Amino acid sequence: MKASCVLIPYQFSTAGLGIMNQGSGNLVQNKSDWELSLEQAIKRNKKIVDKMIIINRLMNFKQVNSILKKFGFLNFKQIIRSCPDDVVADIAFAAFEADTEEVLIVSEASDSILNDEEYSIVIKEAKDLAAFGNIVRVDFQSVSFTEKGSKQILDTDQTIYCFKAAVYLDELLRYDPAVYQTVKRAHFKKSNSFVNELLDEMIPRHSFDEAIINKSNLVKILKYKIKLKNKTSLNQNVFVKN
Repeated sequence: MKASCVLIPYQFSTAGLGIMNQGSGNLVQNKSDWELSLEQAIKRNKKIVDKMIIINRLMNFKQVNSILKKFGFLNFKQIIRSCPDDVVADIAFAAFEADTEEVLIVSEASDSILNDEEYSIVIKEAKDLAAFGNIVRVDFQSVSFTEKGSKQILDTDQTIYCFKAAVYLDELLRYDPAVYQTVKRAHFKKSNSFVNELLDEMIPRHSFDEAIINKSNLVKILKYKIKLKNKTSLNQNVFVKN
């Protein structure tokens, strides 16, 4: 099954995709920060996806092209928007760009707290669930231990989403038809990679949880607790949203 990684460079930050649960987020101000995060995300995903879909802003268009070509990844598509911090619509644009049965992996957008092997294991399980028509959310929480063994929770929560393009669009149409219709129109009328600014501004902005997670019956949640001591180890906890 074909898979694409959806990346949103201008939202790369230490908060990762936890930003999806907010109406808007803080942009990374230091250009080198988002460039480094994008490079890390590309390296992490290039061996496990067929294509990358980059939701971007005009000011970063050339830099992103250069970074992707630098890593030898030529099968990519950029979608240039004027409205930042709008993840529900960002993913809808990516879904309209993909084949209906294509699995979209909205990867964590900051430095990963997993090594490459662990990340591949997580993505495989998420893709397997997505293949059966589920909307998969993968939550990570890192836990460190002091020398005396007392537990300390680190502020490094991260999230990955995984689903078929058609499943996401169907659920978006069912639960947030205004976003679906306005994105569909804007995507149809975009010029190559560039979304019309006026049509972009007409798209309502909602949080991802508000639009999909809290409403859809197709959601499955995987929870991982990352124990940080001498090296990362992975423990899995799985539960299904009722």
